[in-house]
Amino acid sequence: MGITSLFDNLAKHLNLPNLRLNEYGVCKLNIEDSTQLFMEVEESNRYLYLYACIGDIPTYDKAPFYEELLQRNCFGASTGDTSLCCDKDKNEVVLFQNLYLKLMDQELFNDVVDEFIHQVRVQRQWLSQIKLTSTQKDVILNVNEPNDFMLRV
Repeated sequence: MGITSLFDNLAKHLNLPNLRLNEYGVCKLNIEDSTQLFMEVEESNRYLYLYACIGDIPTYDKAPFYEELLQRNCFGASTGDTSLCCDKDKNEVVLFQNLYLKLMDQELFNDVVDEFIHQVRVQRQWLSQIKLTSTQKDVILNVNEPNDFMLRV
């Protein structure tokens, strides 16, 4: 099945009649909030890349973050057929999946896109929980300097 047919039928499946690849072989789909799913055909038309930025890399406590990211990816433990990766130039966490188009029929294609959208939601939730726990800093009080947490006696 050709890529144009796959996208035409996906548009019907998602009830998005304007869903199609642009002249560069890229399709952008707004999922929710500001999350965008990109579908990009590789130059040889053999592969389709699905990817979405799911949030920013935490600014501190990076070692535990990277450790958990790797554990989530290990054999698809928490990511299914998708993978989490980091774009260090943009400081973003990206969810990615590579599809081999020659093996793709319409039902499988629709299912893969549906599951990718589901994984975007799941991984955004995970990342938001990571950010919540990493922003909870310990408050250290200096007893020699008055501050909002101390009363001067």
